[in-house]
Amino acid sequence: MKLALHFSRLFFTFSGTPQTPLVSQNLISIAATKELHAHLIRTQLHTDPYSMSDVIRSYVLSPPTLREACLTFDRIERPTLLIWNHMIRGLSQGEWPVEAIDMFDRMRDQGLAGNNLTFIFILKACARVSDIVRGRRVHVHSLKLGFESYLYVCNALIHIQANKFEEVLGLFDSMREENVKADAVTMVKMILACSHLGNRDKAESIVKYIADNHVEIDVFLGNSLIDMYGRRGLVGLAREVFDHMAERNIVSWNAMIIGYSNSSWQQPILTRKFKAKNYWKLVLFCRKEF
Repeated sequence: MKLALHFSRLFFTFSGTPQTPLVSQNLISIAATKELHAHLIRTQLHTDPYSMSDVIRSYVLSPPTLREACLTFDRIERPTLLIWNHMIRGLSQGEWPVEAIDMFDRMRDQGLAGNNLTFIFILKACARVSDIVRGRRVHVHSLKLGFESYLYVCNALIHIQANKFEEVLGLFDSMREENVKADAVTMVKMILACSHLGNRDKAESIVKYIADNHVEIDVFLGNSLIDMYGRRGLVGLAREVFDHMAERNIVSWNAMIIGYSNSSWQQPILTRKFKAKNYWKLVLFCRKEF
């Protein structure tokens, strides 16, 4: 059985603490931003891109002033790529993802190609409006410029193409060819694609990739593996993943029980034993969570 890997290899103790994005300590308040903006208008620097960069950044990161950011942006002469990225980011994260895509098109019309951050923001905007056509076009553009090798761009591309499973698997192959290490989020999408397509050979290569590249198995990736093995009747492997998971949730328990219940070769008594043994654990877990 090809998938009968030693799953102890898939679980590791990480000594480092998770890295969380730092909120800039220099982000000024909206009141201070308006005061700065007024000063730049009085000194006739409100059209200068370098003087206005902080003003735009502060406006776009505050939803109530996003419209004001657009009006202010239109008065800037020859915006820099940094300012374009500020605008695309703010629009893509707010309620205007379509406007973010239009902003990207305007930027390209001005002769700017964008950078890896540009593609992360614009692909998220495409995903939010399910614009597969635009997403493909941006994908091609990122390929031409060589930005697809950035992990976050790859994840954004996979997200926009999540309903096209064959393309998702093809994109993962491209990541491997470029020696880009995938993370647990990417692996979850790969496993879902394999399960949907019934592609067992690819599933085997995904599991091998997880082991060989020391991809950390969090609760979401663990649940995906349990579900995949349970669907295939490989409850022994599913149980091995389950037993080694550092964190489990209600999905983990349900996936394991369903895997036992659906298994044609397991005796029914094993399912009953697992349910009985873990019944009170499930009850306590549900009380704690809900």
